[in-house]
Amino acid sequence: MELFELGGMAATLVAAYQGNLLQALLNGYATPSMYAEELGLDPTATERVLEVLTSLGFADCNQGRYAASAALKNLDTLGPGRVDAFGAMWSQVPAYLLRGERYADMDGPPDAREAAYSGVVSQLALVFAQGARQLATKIPGYPAHILDVGAGSGIWSLAMAERHAETHVTALDFPTVLQGFRIQAEQMGLSDRIGLLPGNYHSVAIPEDRFDRIVLANVLHLEPAEQAAALIRRLTAALLPGGDLVIVDMLGDGTPAGERAQAIYGLHLALRTHQGKVHSLTDLRAWVEQAGLIPGKVIALGTPPGMGALVAHKSFS
Repeated sequence: MELFELGGMAATLVAAYQGNLLQALLNGYATPSMYAEELGLDPTATERVLEVLTSLGFADCNQGRYAASAALKNLDTLGPGRVDAFGAMWSQVPAYLLRGERYADMDGPPDAREAAYSGVVSQLALVFAQGARQLATKIPGYPAHILDVGAGSGIWSLAMAERHAETHVTALDFPTVLQGFRIQAEQMGLSDRIGLLPGNYHSVAIPEDRFDRIVLANVLHLEPAEQAAALIRRLTAALLPGGDLVIVDMLGDGTPAGERAQAIYGLHLALRTHQGKVHSLTDLRAWVEQAGLIPGKVIALGTPPGMGALVAHKSFS
């Protein structure tokens, strides 16, 4: 994409959010002049902005009337906080750049983390459902007992259990977050094959040599490097010989689209955390090896581009 176009896209989206036009599109078809009158906008500018939103896939045009596209409706349905959160977060970038002011603080003390994530786990399950089912079909093995660390909704591990009738999932997370996990398991018909381990994954007691798969999905990027590496070492002791550790994260895929997605995700993460960081695949492999595991292949998921799963194995010796 040319820089000129990128600048126009970014400016259009921020302006449409700040002028409440993105939100208004969700209410149904209207003409540019109707939107301008309703929202107190300039009529000509409203028409030009709607044309750009249509070209970007945010709006549909039918006989001079505009409404939200299926993609914008999907974002409003699936995204945590819906369209308002989408617009508010990206509109925060100038304040973050100039003064370091973030949109949210989702990696604070344990009680703050619990409060932040308990309210969004159900939406995150919808966001990652497709990727979770992709991974479940691609990853080899038939784990009898999975430990899902920082489980949230549990969509990643529950998708694996959905494919293997003998798989039991233990979810480790804060107590109120685990309520979302329990609901997700019930919706997937897996209530009789789950267990709950409430607590902080840095300190809660985890039985050693107990699990033949441990899932770390979208967790390590919330931790600074030292704590991320320490968590991998801690969890290795809980793996049975021959078991595997599955790290799901924004890993990049070497393509321009994947690298761009990884960089944008890094900014998104910085807007809502103080210590969060997209760790490189090189660092993840190194931490896995330092923990005594054997890093294996990366399973590309592509939802979004650059997201994948690094699978590491514990030897039998």
